[in-house]
Amino acid sequence: MSGLAGALRLAWRGLRRRPGFTLAAAVALGVGLGAAVGAFAIVDALFLRPLPGIGEPERLVRVELVGASSHPNFRDLERDARSLDGLAAFADLLVAVEEGGERGRSLALAVSPSYFRTLGVSPALGRVPALERAAPEVLLGHAFWRDRFGADPGVVGRVVRVNGQPMRVAGVAPAGFVGTFLGFRFDLWFPLDAAPLLVPGFDLDDRALDRLELVGRLAPGVGRPQAAAELAALAEGLRRAHPVANRDLTATVEPVTGFDRELRRAALAVSLLLLALAGGVLAVATSNVAGMLLARTLARRRELAVHAALGAPRRRIAALVGCEAALVAALGGALGLGLAATLPLAVGLLEAALPGVRLALDVGFDPRVALAAGGLALVVAALVGVPAALDAARASLVGTLRQVAASRSRLRRLLVAAQVAASAALLLLAALFLRALGAAAAHDSGLAAGELLVAPFVDLAPLGLQGEEGAAWFAGAASELAALPDVAAAAAFDRLPLTFAGRGQRVAAGPGLEPRPEEGIEATVATVSEGFLAAIGLPLRQGRDFAASDDGGHPPVAVVDAALASRLWPGRAPLGERLRIGDRAYEVVGVAESTRPLPGVSARPVAYLALRQQPARRMHLLLRPAGPPAAAAAALRAALATRAAALPPPEVQPLDDFLGISLLPQRIAGAAGVALGAAALLLAGLGLYALLAFVVAQARRELGVRLALGAPPRALAGWVARQGALPALFGAAVGIAAAVAAARPLSGMLLGVPPADPVAVLGVAATLAVAGLLGAAAPLRRALRTDPM
Repeated sequence: MSGLAGALRLAWRGLRRRPGFTLAAAVALGVGLGAAVGAFAIVDALFLRPLPGIGEPERLVRVELVGASSHPNFRDLERDARSLDGLAAFADLLVAVEEGGERGRSLALAVSPSYFRTLGVSPALGRVPALERAAPEVLLGHAFWRDRFGADPGVVGRVVRVNGQPMRVAGVAPAGFVGTFLGFRFDLWFPLDAAPLLVPGFDLDDRALDRLELVGRLAPGVGRPQAAAELAALAEGLRRAHPVANRDLTATVEPVTGFDRELRRAALAVSLLLLALAGGVLAVATSNVAGMLLARTLARRRELAVHAALGAPRRRIAALVGCEAALVAALGGALGLGLAATLPLAVGLLEAALPGVRLALDVGFDPRVALAAGGLALVVAALVGVPAALDAARASLVGTLRQVAASRSRLRRLLVAAQVAASAALLLLAALFLRALGAAAAHDSGLAAGELLVAPFVDLAPLGLQGEEGAAWFAGAASELAALPDVAAAAAFDRLPLTFAGRGQRVAAGPGLEPRPEEGIEATVATVSEGFLAAIGLPLRQGRDFAASDDGGHPPVAVVDAALASRLWPGRAPLGERLRIGDRAYEVVGVAESTRPLPGVSARPVAYLALRQQPARRMHLLLRPAGPPAAAAAALRAALATRAAALPPPEVQPLDDFLGISLLPQRIAGAAGVALGAAALLLAGLGLYALLAFVVAQARRELGVRLALGAPPRALAGWVARQGALPALFGAAVGIAAAVAAARPLSGMLLGVPPADPVAVLGVAATLAVAGLLGAAAPLRRALRTDPM
């Protein structure tokens, strides 16, 4: 231990004598390790950690009832399933919460009486609520309790109003508990039996209602396949017992992962991309520091050879160099952990970019992340230190520099080529995602989105309105808003006529009942108020728009876009034809212009239904400002406060921001790619500088001889530049090819931008060229100033 301690002291003393070298190496490793540890922390939080606050999460399963996930079906399964030691149902709701005169909107879960027992949840404060309709109680989310109530332990027993209904606080959920769904924060849990009091139209007795999600706990000794077989058989029995409501009922059993299938696939793709980008930065940093340590060892070979000649064992010399590498790696690891610890700030910035969304993503360090960080630091220390230590152990007095200069120069060229390759790959991937975002922003969808404001998710549950009353309220609100002096046009809608705006429905031509899958066309079905098409900038080709007279007392009408008209009624005018959606037929009274889909996204036709003829409880309000957008937003809030004081104030935002959440994966990938690519480019530039500085230092005598013999400075500059250009060009070619290959599986996220996009490739090549010139400038200047003597 004394020998190791002495080597560490000598190594630290040597590093202190070269603070510039020490700082550069530590910062390079810190950036690489910080990126890698941060990316792993994200993957750990999303996919590796157990669900917080839940007992024995490995026994939980998600029971998916396709066709009719209703309360009666749930009760039958809960009664008959023997393979489950508990089955619970829940439904997510957006509710208005009022307490102490403060009103706001919150995500809540209405849960069955078996919910907390099935999940094994113990509250941090108070008790779980009595899940009964007669005396509804509520469990507060831990973050909601902290933010809204100041973490007051006396909150238990207080009354809050949820959608106007009084509920007594029974307790506070454990910290981090978000149920079985990761990512978004739920603020309240209350009885499922109370949901009809809070949400009009939430009929718990309707067996055909497809509204609930189910989670179960496997009985001891029961595996998932056995539970799946039993539940499939029970679903078959429910189909036979209730053939009308359960005509298409099926049951599947899946592990509880915190995501549904589609969202998990998208989150996994983005997470793996982040890991790959961070790994590229770490590879660049590691090769850079390895090259720096080799250069430092080479510069000290005379000193080390003298130590060897004076009797110092080779292992001691190697230990000294290895300790220097270990200390540099330790400093870099500490800096990397500090950088990775800023991840919560990044989550906060992401939350700020999504108005109205509160995220619940704990990216703090748990033992698994700390262990991964320590192991990664040890691996990096070995990668950067072993080559230098082995090189130092071969030190000798005679011909030291002459024997190794050529081999070290070749190794440094390989390291630079690897750095440039990683930088090129990272930059090209980032450029492709930025090009996709640019293409989406510049894309002319046919909508005047840039001029519009939207108040999303205006929910009438606090007013107790639904059905025709709700539709009339929204239609009247749109008319009142359109009459305001700060508003040029206003309308209400439930979804936009865009491909990514919700799931499609089957539509068909003819007067019959629900279209069969083999004959129907999948289309976006949007419920809109009169004036919506004009407000959003879609002109009519034929027929008329909806009118106030298109209400429940008149036959149902629809407006179709040109794409749907051409597919259902090719070669003839569709006015007066019948359109089937579900079990209802609509008369086509107009044909609107089609929107243009995003590049690379298949188009979906659109059918518009009249708001006054459809049930409505939650809609979005659309505004076209007549002047400053802030004035129109203030007018909307004031109008809603006057019209319905019980509604929480809406969060008005530009329509582009409302649509931007659909491009969230591209935004994350583009931002991460730019940040990590810039870091890798900086490190690669430093590596190129170090290579050329090394070449100039080793060839100083040769350069002097050439100058003395009359060689022009231009020739010397060209010779030095070629030493760096060849590995840089090779690395750039390899990196660009690797990035193009890696981008092909991600083509669905690139919105029509090809993996080998010429603009992106040329942009990356130009960036690398500029970085190379900057890195070569100082060594070239030093070469040209060589004294021939």
